[in-house]
Amino acid sequence: MLAEFDFAELEIALEPVVEFLNQSLHEGRRLDEVERGLHERLRVLGLNLVKGYVNAAGDGDEGVILVRHGHQLKRSPQLHVRKHLTIFGRLVIKRYLYQKRAKQAGYSPTDERLGLPAGEQSYLFEEWSQRLVTN
Repeated sequence: MLAEFDFAELEIALEPVVEFLNQSLHEGRRLDEVERGLHERLRVLGLNLVKGYVNAAGDGDEGVILVRHGHQLKRSPQLHVRKHLTIFGRLVIKRYLYQKRAKQAGYSPTDERLGLPAGEQSYLFEEWSQRLVTN
């Protein structure tokens, strides 16, 4: 099931960032100090926003039976955990899998909806890692 993203939470999450900027102006901090402080706060904000987005995408429950490519797949009895590393930090994504048989590789509507890669790292994280290595 898809949900809506709660933008009211965004305003609350932005408060520490705005507060830090106002405090920095009041104290006359150097720009590099502001950059460092902003970087960490924006990373936390980004992780919270990505978590909200993932939660809004739902857990992939599309009923007990799902027909995919002409095959009937059964929903797992419980949510399965998938770890995912983003540029903002680590996520734990709980979602249902659909399988022909238990303990068999499964299909996840949530993984497909989010366009998740086969591995644990996001496409952007992999891209940035490769750039660092080549530079």
